[in-house]
Amino acid sequence: GDVSVTGGYVYRGKRYPALTGIYLYADYATGRMWGVRRAGDRWENRELAATGTLISSFGEDEAGELYVADFRGGTVSLITAGPPTFTAETVLNVASAGISAGSLATIYGFGLTSFNGIIQANSFPLPTELAGTSVRINGTAVPLLAVADVNGQEQINFQVPYGLSGRVTITVAANGQTSAPVELNLVEAQP
Repeated sequence: GDVSVTGGYVYRGKRYPALTGIYLYADYATGRMWGVRRAGDRWENRELAATGTLISSFGEDEAGELYVADFRGGTVSLITAGPPTFTAETVLNVASAGISAGSLATIYGFGLTSFNGIIQANSFPLPTELAGTSVRINGTAVPLLAVADVNGQEQINFQVPYGLSGRVTITVAANGQTSAPVELNLVEAQP
């Protein structure tokens, strides 16, 4: 059963409108998280997640986004409402339309990172995960240059592997969830 309540905050962020106005709280021992919301003249309380972590604290940033601290893992994670989201139109190469094999590319979307600011790779070869975020093309993790959330603009900078051509499938994993697959056609490299 539930053992110890860890109090939280009312969500006032902009990333996840479905959470607006919901007070979030959790059970430390079970990792279950609930949300309470006013519904007319009564209160609705429902379980939102079974995290499997020891939620010892909640936090809130200046944008109203909420975080949980995991006592066991020593991590702080962004509370999200759903998996990362992006579209084929938001996967870009600065030098040309579309992306090509071997090029550097950027994914713009929501839920791409748990952290505000910019987290850059600081070693070579480039890592395939930064701050819990990864990108896969056709099921293979690709090298990441940076993951960023600056003033609510989220992006991932990555290298498209050489040797790919035609139609590819891209997924993003962040905050313990994976995006829906997005398909797009690679363009021939520009000289």
